Amino acid sequence: MPLIGTSIGILGLLLSLFVRPRRAWVRARREGSRTVVEIAALDRVRRDDLPDELQELVDRVRRGLPGADAQDEDDAGPADRPSKESKP
Repeated sequence: MPLIGTSIGILGLLLSLFVRPRRAWVRARREGSRTVVEIAALDRVRRDDLPDELQELVDRVRRGLPGADAQDEDDAGPADRPSKESKP
């Protein structure tokens, strides 16, 4: 029985090395005749690939929206693009 518990513990430790502790939020709300979609992400372990993956999520959401083909990329505001925040 101790061998099974130890094996499960080691398996959990190995999985924790490959699972990225991240959270992402997508919020849609109506403003008059428009729907505003806000997307945010939190990376619990600092890595440089979060902005790229967040942009991929934004692109996937845009492709799924009705009328996404008519939206001009120049129309997008600064909140539409992920920024790299520097922490001291």
